[in-house]
Amino acid sequence: MKKLLFSLLLPLTVFGQNMSGPEGKFIYDLTYDLLVPSQSVDGLQQEWYSNGHSFSFMGERSFVEGFGFGYGFGFSIHNLHNNLAYVEVDPTSVSMTLLSDSLFNINKQNLSYFDIPLEIRYRGRSTQKGWFFRMSAGVRLGYRLTGSAYHRADDHAIRQYRVFTTSPYRAKVYARVGAGKVTLYAGYDLIPMLQDQNPPPNVPGDFEITKFRMMSVGLSIVL
Repeated sequence: MKKLLFSLLLPLTVFGQNMSGPEGKFIYDLTYDLLVPSQSVDGLQQEWYSNGHSFSFMGERSFVEGFGFGYGFGFSIHNLHNNLAYVEVDPTSVSMTLLSDSLFNINKQNLSYFDIPLEIRYRGRSTQKGWFFRMSAGVRLGYRLTGSAYHRADDHAIRQYRVFTTSPYRAKVYARVGAGKVTLYAGYDLIPMLQDQNPPPNVPGDFEITKFRMMSVGLSIVL
């Protein structure tokens, strides 16, 4: 009888051990950030070195073997390099226009957020070398802490604040897939982060009212 019980419990014990892996209490996302306009914008240039950095401090609750719910808080910083510039329409409003390469050396938008990440997680069986498959899908709810636009040319430099007229809140859906401590990452903001609400008349390179959402792709380190 004891041998029978042992033979029945042994596979469950091994399965439980194989499903155990690092929870992911700290996660760092390094991404390339890309603006996605709500309509085609001719002449929009986005640099390959636009970057994002997200830091998450997480807890986890398991609810099914191999699956768990992750929750926590974090911060994220985004540096968007492109040729979108801001033109003052009047003392109370600004608008976006496109610049040619010859008119600037650096042109970017900087944003930072306080975030609450919520995600569903899955971790597979560990191999003898300690590797295991992992994936997660979730949403990053956030509030914009800072936002500015920086422009530098040969003879001047200017940083503009309070140019972001969209909602300060964010809802970014994302997914991670990988093995061990390293995963691929992809995310997309559901709420527009930039919007040209008041296009000025007769400004070269100007475009119609356009909303910009952010898409992020990159790598995550899960510890």
